[in-house]
Amino acid sequence: MNTAILLVWLAICAAQDVHQKRISNWLTLGGILFALCYLLLRGESLLGSSPTDACIAAAFAVLLSLPGYMLNKLGAADVKLLLFIGLSSNSQILLMTIAAAGVCLIAWASCANRIWPTLSTTTHNWLKHLKPHSKIAYPYGLFLFGGFLTALILTKTF
Repeated sequence: MNTAILLVWLAICAAQDVHQKRISNWLTLGGILFALCYLLLRGESLLGSSPTDACIAAAFAVLLSLPGYMLNKLGAADVKLLLFIGLSSNSQILLMTIAAAGVCLIAWASCANRIWPTLSTTTHNWLKHLKPHSKIAYPYGLFLFGGFLTALILTKTF
């Protein structure tokens, strides 16, 4: 059940990021607070990892994402999403999420020129921030969702 909650929450964050190129602090900070409270009250992360594993993953999330944020390559919401994923899981899932998100981003960047023309105008309007050759960075929340889903499948966490 917790896996479904995580996926729905990340899907909402990804949809908001794709459509608005931002993710509400209510979602990101609320998710972090929820994951932290769950961890403290239940003595395990949302995916059943020990508090130590979740805290190590959270530390990895911050250490790996802050340089990107400081270089303006990641948004604050991306840092908060990774922190949430770390607090909700463990370092293996976090690192797999980051790696798979990178693969998803590269796959989209490689295929976008062929896929974009086949999409409807309505879809273009909804996904305007995914347009190929855009001057702005792609919304990374979508790729984090894809990376997290991939990590769950590869670790058989469902």
